[in-house]
Amino acid sequence: RTGTVQGRVTAQGGGQPIANALVAFTPAGGEPVNGFTDAQGYYKFGGVPAGNVTAVAQATGYLEATRALTVIADSVGVNPAVNLSLLSGTTRVSVTGVVVQVGIETPVPGAQVTIGDRPPVITDAAGRFTVAEVLVGLQEVTVTAPGYDEKHDQVTVTPGMAALRLFLAPSAPEPPGKPYTITGVVTLLGKPDNSRATVTALHRDLGEVMDTDITTAAGNYYLFVPPGPYRITVRYGDKSIGRDVVLLGGGRILTGVDFTLSVAVASAAR
Repeated sequence: RTGTVQGRVTAQGGGQPIANALVAFTPAGGEPVNGFTDAQGYYKFGGVPAGNVTAVAQATGYLEATRALTVIADSVGVNPAVNLSLLSGTTRVSVTGVVVQVGIETPVPGAQVTIGDRPPVITDAAGRFTVAEVLVGLQEVTVTAPGYDEKHDQVTVTPGMAALRLFLAPSAPEPPGKPYTITGVVTLLGKPDNSRATVTALHRDLGEVMDTDITTAAGNYYLFVPPGPYRITVRYGDKSIGRDVVLLGGGRILTGVDFTLSVAVASAAR
């Protein structure tokens, strides 16, 4: 079943009609039904699949507008007008935010923040900043500060957007080499020594085991992995214990990731 949809596309702020705007209605997993607005910004077309759809309006010089809605079939009734308002791509707004240190989230004063084509600004004693006249849309963000890794990110700038929270990681002088970037000690309670426990580093975002090591008699283990979020798991026999950690970039080595695991005496004899 299909329905007929009509409405108007106008510019935000003044309400001027936008001619030749592309309007598309796309059902989940289906093909879009689309058309263009007339000289007064109006459109009307049928054959839109009944049910939940996503409406998208696009026009040269404007940011895209999207809305989720439910279309009813012509045999059931008449759909209300779907009016869409587009923001001019030349609109500029002020962007505020704060720069903090990753992990402990203390403010970073004196950081330089650059967004899009605007001149850089410096954070105050509380890590806060305001960048005026930022062009709306997807913009590049760069943050630098002495003693921290340079940060590059992207942000979608819109009127009334929430304050940004930007994280900087402390830098290290040299990148680490082998044999390890994560290390610790495993204590196996109920066993004469701490050897032969298996330690793995699972990258939480990638879902891949990045390295594995076997503990020494003293319980030491060494993993060599790139920066990222990890699940460190210790296994001995049918016993296991795990812990989430984050290895920061900039040449840092994460030490003291220790574990204590109770194991049966029978397991120790294997």
